[in-house]
Amino acid sequence: RCHGGSDPIDGGWSYDDLADDLSRVADAFQATQAVGLSLGAGALLRLLTRDPGRFERLAFLLPATLAERGDDLATERLLRLADRLSRGDRAGAVSILLEEVPSSIRARQGVRILVDRRARQMLGTLPPFPRDAQTPLKTLRDLAGVTAPALVVSQSDDLLHPTDVAVRLAAALGRAELLPLGPGGVFWTESRRV
Repeated sequence: RCHGGSDPIDGGWSYDDLADDLSRVADAFQATQAVGLSLGAGALLRLLTRDPGRFERLAFLLPATLAERGDDLATERLLRLADRLSRGDRAGAVSILLEEVPSSIRARQGVRILVDRRARQMLGTLPPFPRDAQTPLKTLRDLAGVTAPALVVSQSDDLLHPTDVAVRLAAALGRAELLPLGPGGVFWTESRRV
């Protein structure tokens, strides 16, 4: 929820809200596998603290944070993006979205068109924002009961999704494989491999 065309959560989201949503959807579809991307990885982590055996297989793409509060560049970026979108500033939104595209491929044909299309889709919506400062885990020990095999995907030079977060998550999970990618790997340069 709070992404794309879904309804916002009044007053902002919490990891508990997102984990509740994930649990309801997974139960409704009898899901045995789960993939969490960025904030979705945090929602999945929070759900696993409640029910470590809920899924048979897991994947975490670009986890942003675990149990620590630091420089929360992802939240700061969302707030800047929300400001631009609320003012109808498409060019400003495009500029912020382009920050996530590796500089080596920003000039590629089609990149600007895709980013501009995404900005246009987002105009008139409220980007997700957290209710307060929080993390998906209290401690990495919260994951001790998770036994499902997991894939953890990182990409280098990603300020919003630091590689060390993925490395620490893979180490904390009992049966995890880390797939480190180069800059922009998940969406731009190695999406087929992912």
